[in-house]
Amino acid sequence: VACDGLTFVAVTSRQFIEQPNALKSQNGTNWTPITFPNALPEQFRSFYTHSLTTVGSVFIAGGSANIVSDIWKSSGGTTWQNVRNAGHAIQGIAYGNGRLISIGIEGNALISTNVPSFQTWFSSPYYTNQCFFDSCPLQGSGIAFGNSTFVALHWTSSFSSDPGLIVTTNGLTWSNRS
Repeated sequence: VACDGLTFVAVTSRQFIEQPNALKSQNGTNWTPITFPNALPEQFRSFYTHSLTTVGSVFIAGGSANIVSDIWKSSGGTTWQNVRNAGHAIQGIAYGNGRLISIGIEGNALISTNVPSFQTWFSSPYYTNQCFFDSCPLQGSGIAFGNSTFVALHWTSSFSSDPGLIVTTNGLTWSNRS
């Protein structure tokens, strides 16, 4: 769920054609179903929208019917436009310090600094192309921004000594936190 100051938007999993990709509300009580163009469930797969954030009055979401997510944007939360294919599954997306950062299970953080179009993205140099399960330094499931810092939940196994949190101010350099 995200709010641009006037409108709430909640993203959903769309299992059937008649279900929405998101819900929109002005008051948090009455909700209107919203569908993304061509964001349909595929055979035996729901369309999952995993993450949502705002950049001013623009909502940014990540979701797809398969493991690789698309990045969507909307001014006001009603009409959505597919911005690009992320090339990885988006499990978290946040905006701050003039940049939008998405993270996911493959460990590749994507960064965009060209607000508000978000047409240009680049990978964090911290990403290693040799990721396999716990060996991905940026493999995460959620990210938030506050106090000039991005904090992400790092996926770890029960066998890992990794503390589970990674932080950055710019998406380029990351540090583990406990």
